[in-house]
Amino acid sequence: MTKLYSQEVIVDAPCKTAEKWLIDRNNIITNLPFVVGIKGDEITLKFNRMGLFSYKDVFTVELGLIGRDFIEYKLKAKASLLEIMFSLSQGAKDCSIKVMLKYVGEKEWIVGKALPIIGDGMAKTIKDQIKEEQNSPFTGIDFGNLDLGKI
Repeated sequence: MTKLYSQEVIVDAPCKTAEKWLIDRNNIITNLPFVVGIKGDEITLKFNRMGLFSYKDVFTVELGLIGRDFIEYKLKAKASLLEIMFSLSQGAKDCSIKVMLKYVGEKEWIVGKALPIIGDGMAKTIKDQIKEEQNSPFTGIDFGNLDLGKI
């Protein structure tokens, strides 16, 4: 069985800034809900349903497709696959990001209920983190104050 979910978020930043943030694997892994362990390129996810049933597995994180305004992460386990896809669309002053999730595996009746939580959590994190990055002050070198004649 396959379960799908999508959520759209609008950030007050150019899509280039959002794309740069989304391509960084650590941004995605550390902000993913249901993570109970991280070891290199492997993460452990644990899903619960009704407090009685749970599914815990180790997923290998791979950066899949990267195309024009599209980024995909594949989280692969032995018997399941969780894909997290981001589609970007530049507006006049903002960037619209569609977060799409697809789960294929034997425990879809458990993980399927968690997809909205993952999608909403990722959308909120993206909106908060990209806004912070956009508003953070630039700490680079100011070449305007250099007296190049003394070199």
